[in-house]
Amino acid sequence: MKRIMDIKDMPNFNPAVPNGLDNVSKGEVYFGICRTRQYNGFRELSIPTIVCDEHGAMLCVALTKSEDGNMAEKIWRCPTCNKGAFEVIDEKDITLEELKKFKTLVIPYLIYLSKERIEVIKQYIKEGGRIITSYMSASRDEDSNILEEPVFGLIDIISENVSKTSFVKPIFDVDNFHLRIKENCLVKPKNNEEVLGRITKPALECTEDKWMSHDVPPGEETDYPAILTGEDGKGKYLYFNHRIFAEYLARDMRSYRDVITQSMKRIYQPEVWIEAPRMVEANYHVRGNKIVIILTSCIVGRPAAMVWKAQYNNIDEIIPLFDIKIKTTKKISEANDIDGNKLAIEREDGLTTVTLPKLEQYQVVTIKK
Repeated sequence: MKRIMDIKDMPNFNPAVPNGLDNVSKGEVYFGICRTRQYNGFRELSIPTIVCDEHGAMLCVALTKSEDGNMAEKIWRCPTCNKGAFEVIDEKDITLEELKKFKTLVIPYLIYLSKERIEVIKQYIKEGGRIITSYMSASRDEDSNILEEPVFGLIDIISENVSKTSFVKPIFDVDNFHLRIKENCLVKPKNNEEVLGRITKPALECTEDKWMSHDVPPGEETDYPAILTGEDGKGKYLYFNHRIFAEYLARDMRSYRDVITQSMKRIYQPEVWIEAPRMVEANYHVRGNKIVIILTSCIVGRPAAMVWKAQYNNIDEIIPLFDIKIKTTKKISEANDIDGNKLAIEREDGLTTVTLPKLEQYQVVTIKK
C-alpha cells in the first residue's frame, strides 16, 4: 500500500472529475491505494484505515481503478481540516523530522532495517515518541546481518522459543485465561519495564521433532515476559514477544483484541472512544465546539458471502443494541441524538460518559464541549 499522498500526485489526476468537493482541485485531499485479493472465488477489496488524528474519520469521495484492474485508489479527506493524518511510511521517509509528525509508531513485525534508520527511531523515542512493536523486529540490517541490539535496543532477546505452541497469561481480565501463540522468543527486561503478561509452556512438548495432531493445553507457567511496556528517555514503548497482530487476525477472538487494547492504554489514551459490541462502526468529526459521532449497526443487511473462509448469513430483521457508551476525556455540556433528544451525561475520574440507550440501524450523536 502506498503512503497517503496529495491528490495532485495521483496517477491520471483530473481535477475536473465531479466528486462534490470544492477542495479537490486545490490538492487538499489525500488518498490511499489498496489491492484486491481473491478468496474462494469472491473478490475482496482491502481498504486501508485512514483517519485524521485530530478530527476523526475521513470521507471517501471517489474511486478509480488502474488499467490492469488489480489496484484501486480511494480519495479521502478530513471534513474538518481537509488533510490526511494517517500515513504508511516508506523507509526512505524515516527521518527524525518526519517521525516527529506522529504521536505513535506501530511496527508490528519488521525484521530488516538499516542501522541508520534504527538510530533515527531510537532518537524519536528518546525525544518523546511512542512505539508499539513485536517479536524480532529490527533484528537484522538491510544485508541480513544479525544486529547486536535487536528491537531498537529496548529488549534483550535470549533466543527463539523452540516450542511451536506457547501461551500468554496476561495480567488483564479477559475471556481466555491463556492466549495461544505460535512464533515467539524468550526475552528478559532490560530496564524497569512493567510486565503485562508472561509465557506459559504447553502441557506437552510441541517442537519440530515432537508434533501433536491436536490442540495442546497450557502447562507450566514461566517467568519469561510476553508483554512489556517501559520508558526510554522522554518516550514510551510497548513490546510483544510474539506476533500479536497476526495471532488476532488468524483467530479473530475478542480476548486477543482486548489484550491489545488494554496493553496500548499503557502508552496511549484516545480522547474519544466507543464502548459497544464489535459490529458497531463508529466515525466522528469535529465542528467547532461540537463532536459529531456516527454509529452504524453492521448486524443489519450484511451480504451473505464467503469472506475469509467464513459463511455469513444475511439478517433482514433489525436487531437493536442497548446502552452504547461514548467516552471522552473532554468535559461535555450537552449531548443529543439524531432527533434532538438529550442523552445522559456522567463525569467521573476525569472521564465523561454519554449513554445512547438504543441503537437500531444507525444513530448520529452530537456532543458539545
